[in-house]
Amino acid sequence: MPNVFDRNGVKQQLAPLLAKGGEGKIYPLEQRPNILIKHYTPENLDKEKSYLEKKIEAMRKLRPLFKDRNMSWPAISVFDEKQQWIGYAMPKIDGYTMRVLAHAIAYKKYAPDLNRHDIVKMLIYFLDSIRHLHDHNIMIGDYNLSNFMWNPADFNVGFIDCDSYQVTMNDETFPCL
Repeated sequence: MPNVFDRNGVKQQLAPLLAKGGEGKIYPLEQRPNILIKHYTPENLDKEKSYLEKKIEAMRKLRPLFKDRNMSWPAISVFDEKQQWIGYAMPKIDGYTMRVLAHAIAYKKYAPDLNRHDIVKMLIYFLDSIRHLHDHNIMIGDYNLSNFMWNPADFNVGFIDCDSYQVTMNDETFPCL
């Protein structure tokens, strides 16, 4: 498995690929599977590396606003063996994507006892988290049911793909590309 490094050159081994999308690949850390690494594709790094690194660093500074929120917010930047910036580390959000709730057969498989009270509880938490983002001038750039996770144990909603959000830091706005 490949390795990633923090700013100080500390090496972490990646576990097998968890997911991939248009912007990059997601890997858990081998020794800490509750931490995920987003490794941007070479194409994205060739085109947008400077912008992405600057945006992720701005987002990291906003992280204290979300420490009590269920968000996969960028925690640290990660680098390759040549200390070239390649992405970031973030907490893993457990649960299922909201996409399964859009299909009656799928949600019965994942939460057979789901009722209206649970759905309302989940949606209130979801809307409260969006309000919290908006209160801090952060806008979700990709409203996709796959970017929100729900946990059937407590009906908490987690937010993933947070680097697609538009953020403003020190009067500089970083839109969702």
